[in-house]
Amino acid sequence: MAITPRTIFSSAAPATVAAVSLLAFSAVGTVAYLSTTGECDRKAERTSEASPVVHACEGLRDALGDQSQWSEADWARYATCFEKHGHSRLTVKVAGQGLDAYPRSEFLTNMKGYHQIALDRHEQAIDTLRTGLDRIDSPFSGVLHNNLAWAGLWAPREVSMDEARDLYTKALNKSPNTCAYIHTGLWVEYAQSNQSDGVRKFQALRNFNSLRARYEHCLDRLDIADWKTMTEIAGAAVLFERADSSDRHDRLSASSDATSGDKLLRRVVRQLDNRFHGVNIDAVCQEAMPVEMTHHRCTEELGHALRSLRSDQQRRAAHRGSGGGGCAATIN
Repeated sequence: MAITPRTIFSSAAPATVAAVSLLAFSAVGTVAYLSTTGECDRKAERTSEASPVVHACEGLRDALGDQSQWSEADWARYATCFEKHGHSRLTVKVAGQGLDAYPRSEFLTNMKGYHQIALDRHEQAIDTLRTGLDRIDSPFSGVLHNNLAWAGLWAPREVSMDEARDLYTKALNKSPNTCAYIHTGLWVEYAQSNQSDGVRKFQALRNFNSLRARYEHCLDRLDIADWKTMTEIAGAAVLFERADSSDRHDRLSASSDATSGDKLLRRVVRQLDNRFHGVNIDAVCQEAMPVEMTHHRCTEELGHALRSLRSDQQRRAAHRGSGGGGCAATIN
């Protein structure tokens, strides 16, 4: 899963490095950044007008003064303003302008690359992120590596699966428990297994099963998941269900009770129904499934699980109604 640059600040050590060496944020500025920055929302991007967003960020631009004198942190704040308002196109534009002045900025490179992915400009994102890795000697986070591997899943002609494996592995070496990195690795190994046979297929399946076990702790987020986390876990659930189906032939299942594809699908649709009632399953799958051939399977499996859930709810409601002499509830 592609992740925003603010993931850099998710742990104390990288936040300290960033504050001192990357963006020179003050302690107050870093806290303000964390508390106000939101996820890019594709729907907002499609429906928002550019002029209100520009107007909302004009005050910050004016407060920062002469643009030719801006620091890297100033460009980061300005780009973040557009991200906060859900406008990926302007975020990409401003981050790119900042990179003209600070071409080795890890933050601005991640910001531009992430939002190019959000706009489905995967080849452009690959160019941005790959150029960043060439310029930045030693990234202190794994976001660049992870997002390049994720973009490559959408554009496999641009990034080989061997390169993608190397990228997600480097990201995990920097942060072994980051769920987004593990999730990206799962998809890379799944894609690799589909493209390979013999020893290479066995290695990909072995790696997939190892990552699947490591992803189990990530499922603890499901009950409080925001939209991005929900789509990540939904994608993983479909992936695990497919792996379980294949394992009937390959006999390489590493499924635990928590990561059982069928059970996890039911948990996911229950949360989708409770927290995003009326959610469009196709919209979930568009974001969750980077490997094109899996999209139909995603809509099929999530749709089936959601219909089963609502059918069970209706039966329970009818049973309660008949037992108590009342009217049966209906599900909209």
